[in-house]
Amino acid sequence: MLAAELAGARVHVMSVHPGIINTPIVHDAGGIGPSVSAQQVAGLQKYYAQNGCHPRVVADAIVAAIRRERAKLFVGPAAKLSAFARRSLPDGLKRRLTLANAIKIGFWQPAPRPHLAHAPASTGAIKQVTASPR
Repeated sequence: MLAAELAGARVHVMSVHPGIINTPIVHDAGGIGPSVSAQQVAGLQKYYAQNGCHPRVVADAIVAAIRRERAKLFVGPAAKLSAFARRSLPDGLKRRLTLANAIKIGFWQPAPRPHLAHAPASTGAIKQVTASPR
């Protein structure tokens, strides 16, 4: 919409869709949140160091895309896949994929499920229910 509004101006509008970018924010435990453990921060930092690209890669790609007057730029690992997933997958599936990845990199652990040790055992009997006449 912004590009259409500025079509007559000497302004170029481009949307940037970054993937995994190893920025300084992942190295600042205080910026991540007080409830995140040191072990979680270490897992996140390791993941970004191994899988992310340097911010300079993003900056260079932005400059090149502006020179080519591109409307969209996907830059960094998983940028296109992530954008596709955000647009086309159901919310529940996106959440499950995000949580599965968080578990994989050691950033999040699911809460233990309560055990049903005291639940009554099923007898296997089926009770027939009939509607009463009105």
